[in-house]
Amino acid sequence: MFNDTIMTLLLFLLGIGFILLFFGGGGGYALFLALSDKKKTAASKNWRSVPGKIVSSDIQEVTHRDSDGYRSYLRLNAEYEYTVDGTPYLNNKHTPGRIPKSIPYRKVAEVANRFAVNAIVPIYYNPSNPWESCLEREAPLSNLTMIIGIVLLSIAACGVCAFGTMLVHFIQTMITAQY
Repeated sequence: MFNDTIMTLLLFLLGIGFILLFFGGGGGYALFLALSDKKKTAASKNWRSVPGKIVSSDIQEVTHRDSDGYRSYLRLNAEYEYTVDGTPYLNNKHTPGRIPKSIPYRKVAEVANRFAVNAIVPIYYNPSNPWESCLEREAPLSNLTMIIGIVLLSIAACGVCAFGTMLVHFIQTMITAQY
């Protein structure tokens, strides 16, 4: 009886520990993404601009499933060419960060016209590495991603406190049970 209770408590505490690890890891990763996107975006404000030409362009509908069901958003897939100091380059980055920019449904026509095939648009490139370029210098979702990361890390921190308290109580119970 006593050993079954201890085993159940131990498994419960291990389960809580893995959940906290998941929240902490997810929060840390989200925070890392947001901060790296903000850093890239800030750096891109100093990038130079050259005229470039859209080689291919389409707007893709991306659907994913979350806790509320299926959600869709639109993303620009554009490939562009540009020349820096006589060297031609080809790229497809829309924004400087890792998180792709979604397009509101109400702006689809505007974005499609702005980045249509053969359109001449400004290309922002890193002067120290001209392969690194983008069409727009803004970080989509980095604030939201940062908030999600902070919330997940806060949940993990509160959980660690509660987990620690339960673990201390468990150890005290084990010690008093032996005597």
